[in-house]
Amino acid sequence: MATAPQHIWRVAALATLLAFIVYLITLAPSITWCNDGADGGDLITATVTGGVPHPSGYPTYLLLGSLFVHLPLGDLAWRFNLMSAVGAACATGFTVLAVAVSLQRMSQGEGHVPWVAGVAGMTFAFSSLLWSQAVVAEVYSWNACFAAWIWYLMLRARASGKVWLWALAAYVFGLGLGNHLSLLALVPAGLVLFLSPSEKVGQDTDTRSFCALRRAAVAVVALLALAAGAAVYGVLPLRATHKAPVNWGGADTWEGFVWLVTGQAYAPMVAALPMAHLPGRLLAALALLVRQAAWWGVPAAYLGIRALWRYDRPVIVATLISGLVLLVYAVGYNTSDSYVYLIPLGMMLALWMAWGLAEGWRYLLSQIGAPHGRSAPTQLVRWGIWVLALVPLVANYRMVDASRDWRAYSFGIGVLDSVERGAMIITETAMDTFPLWYFHYAEGRRPDIILINGNLLAYKWYRDSVRHRYPSVELPDIDDHPVQVVQKLVYVGLARGAVYLTTPHWSLPDDLRLIPAGVLYRVERKGGS
Repeated sequence: MATAPQHIWRVAALATLLAFIVYLITLAPSITWCNDGADGGDLITATVTGGVPHPSGYPTYLLLGSLFVHLPLGDLAWRFNLMSAVGAACATGFTVLAVAVSLQRMSQGEGHVPWVAGVAGMTFAFSSLLWSQAVVAEVYSWNACFAAWIWYLMLRARASGKVWLWALAAYVFGLGLGNHLSLLALVPAGLVLFLSPSEKVGQDTDTRSFCALRRAAVAVVALLALAAGAAVYGVLPLRATHKAPVNWGGADTWEGFVWLVTGQAYAPMVAALPMAHLPGRLLAALALLVRQAAWWGVPAAYLGIRALWRYDRPVIVATLISGLVLLVYAVGYNTSDSYVYLIPLGMMLALWMAWGLAEGWRYLLSQIGAPHGRSAPTQLVRWGIWVLALVPLVANYRMVDASRDWRAYSFGIGVLDSVERGAMIITETAMDTFPLWYFHYAEGRRPDIILINGNLLAYKWYRDSVRHRYPSVELPDIDDHPVQVVQKLVYVGLARGAVYLTTPHWSLPDDLRLIPAGVLYRVERKGGS
């Protein structure tokens, strides 16, 4: 037993390293559209220019990105892709540690714990959800990292009864909220584990049942630590004062800060999935979770849930409640990429699978009469179960591999290289806007052009940003419908020079026409150029 923790740390380090190597091999080479990674251009540009990205602002991601941006490797986008790989690899390591701490309750003194935890962690690492976000510039791999880190700290705190572990878990939780607010789904899990008896009960009178006074004191310390971590959101108003080209919300005002952090722009999509689509979306989400578990993980998870109910009921209650919150949120969120909110649930799935695998391990060794030691049958089983981690690796490799995706890069470079000097480009969606923001603002290409997103003109903060960036451009009246605003903006642009649209979806007045120009559409007056 004395050496078990050392073995656990070694296995966690090995799993982290192996995951990182695979992520590195499949990493996107630059800016990418792969794996729903279009938002990367916005995140990278905001970080590099000192600005603020789309809601909720992601201040923790901005701070992490500010470190990786200085690496003397690849282009700017590749460094942020690398940052995602690091986050997902760390999530793998923390998952191994969390699983190992949990399994110690059932398997005191048994040497299989590090091996089972390692397989569970690697299965999570190579699940299609986590892996897909590990190779693109997005916030979700670090969301998984913070979630796994918090689970590890909470399980350790519950096992030891140490106050500083609860405080650290709360601080990491606050900091993690600065990366993505979906981490709030862990709140019910934290409450369940915090209010459940410590594993030290019956061994130490001082910690028995967390007497009401001591529990209250720990709660106060944890709340202070949480506030300290969440204070990272104070970064956003400071960055907003820079008036960077990407400055969502205008967070240097209280109104803008609240709009940004609460995600008011996306509020209409929360729990907005039409009821007719709900059964299909739910079935798709469940099928996706089954895929994360690989073929062997489903029965293992079932056995694990049963085992946890017998050995450690608070943990299974905590994981099931938080998992249900994530599932409901992801299913009800009316966007095509809401599946990414299920990634932390994949970590909980790995925990259930590990318990089921541990049960199977004990049963198998009992059937072959092998002791829990260094016997040949035991060693064969130990190494044999690592094959299970190869199942998702082989199954998901081609699906998530982003190493050859140059589409967004080619689009951005092609657009900027093709337009005339001083041209105005009006964009519409994230896929056409964010790559151009990246090349134009972050890399500083084509400083002569005017780049405006037509849809964002509906927001005052964006109009202020455009006026600050392009003072010579007279924006039309703001009370009109976005289509009418774009129409008037086109006339403003034509008076200056060439005007291009990235999509043909904007309705234009009768005296104007669209001429395909590569991946763009040039606006011309009818009867002339």
